[in-house]
Amino acid sequence: MAEEHSYIAEQASRIDQLIESCESLKKEIEESNAEHSDRITETSNVLRMTHDYVTGLHYSLVEHGGFLRNGLGLSREQRSHLNVLERTNLVSSRTSVELMRLLRQHVA
Repeated sequence: MAEEHSYIAEQASRIDQLIESCESLKKEIEESNAEHSDRITETSNVLRMTHDYVTGLHYSLVEHGGFLRNGLGLSREQRSHLNVLERTNLVSSRTSVELMRLLRQHVA
């Protein structure tokens, strides 16, 4: 009987240690999940800010005479407006290149 009680006490001790280990691992997993969630949120915010910045650059480029063929998530009205400006800028650019070519030929 003494051996059996000793064995049972040993097993109870091992079970308690395993329970503590499981609880410790569970806590570590929860902390890791929280940390990953924070990092995902931070990355999402950075990505959203970068997208807004690039959209602003695109708009600025087109408004100042450039052209860039990508809508970058603009609304339908903004995209339509920028497409008109881009087309105008592209035609203007090609026209000025052609004009310079003709002037060089005429002078030469």
